Amino acid sequence: PKQVEVSDGFTRVPNLVSIRTPHTLGVVPRLRGARRLLELELRSMGIYAVDGQPTTITLRVNSKQSDNPEHYILTVADGKITVSGASEDGVRNGVKTLVQAIRHSRGMKLQNARVTDAPDLHVRGYMIDIARNFTGLNDLKRLFRLLAMYKVNRVQFHFTDDEGWRVEIPGLPELTRIGARRGYTLTETD
Repeated sequence: PKQVEVSDGFTRVPNLVSIRTPHTLGVVPRLRGARRLLELELRSMGIYAVDGQPTTITLRVNSKQSDNPEHYILTVADGKITVSGASEDGVRNGVKTLVQAIRHSRGMKLQNARVTDAPDLHVRGYMIDIARNFTGLNDLKRLFRLLAMYKVNRVQFHFTDDEGWRVEIPGLPELTRIGARRGYTLTETD
């Protein structure tokens, strides 16, 4: 993080928390993805979102806080956790930092603090080539989940290149019958 200001005290994250997205009509449409990510990650740790709990996590967009759309401020103070981002991408990055902090905390207690962060590079990418080095679906899902938690925002995905067509298309069986094999060349007998 760019800046961390530590305060006295701790905030315990119990099994039940309230998630708020301040808006008169319920969830702000642009925060649905960030809220869904938070709920899924919390649920994987045995923490559930239920309205009316004393420990609250508030997600909000404040486009005036920075020119960088991925900028966020994570504030933890006495049972109140706030993730404020310059855009939904910023809120999502703050949610990822919060989830990582909870996962690495002792006894589900977070130090009261204010974390301010934004990436220096707008493109943080990863390239994977399954055309030449096949990777199974479950491994790909795990990899993409890890990349997302590391805030990688671009993936160059080579699923077909030169030799090694990996996608079966029922209307074009020759793609996988011929194209899935390395070094395959047609001869006069083919």
